Amino acid sequence: MSDQLAPKNNPEIGIHNRIHFGKYEGTTFNNLLSLDPFYLTWVVDEVEWLKITDEAFNKLQEGSILGKFWSMPFGNYNGRKLHWILKNDLSYFVWIVDGLLPVYPNIELSEDLLEEYELAIENAGDMGHQSYNDISFSF
Repeated sequence: MSDQLAPKNNPEIGIHNRIHFGKYEGTTFNNLLSLDPFYLTWVVDEVEWLKITDEAFNKLQEGSILGKFWSMPFGNYNGRKLHWILKNDLSYFVWIVDGLLPVYPNIELSEDLLEEYELAIENAGDMGHQSYNDISFSF
């Protein structure tokens, strides 16, 4: 059943099964983990009738690393690369780091993107911001 839709009477999804509902209908679990780990994590947590295999659960728990060229799958910058967002809207990127990633502890930024982020925060301080908190959103 690896490249088929999981049947509705047994909605257990493995890493090679296609999701048969929602905005990513027809996408395999594995591809969705790369494409939009936020959505996949939310679906697994919130859709009570959905069952995933142990292999899929372990893969989800291993986490996802978002690199410079990962595209934002929602929001103001839907389709934009993280690198572009960092260079063009630092406050939005701070929201991603401070507001979004803490909700999804299995998702993190790549080392090179973290380094660029830290440098951007440093440069923002040099441009008149007193501290990192000056450009952070408060929650």
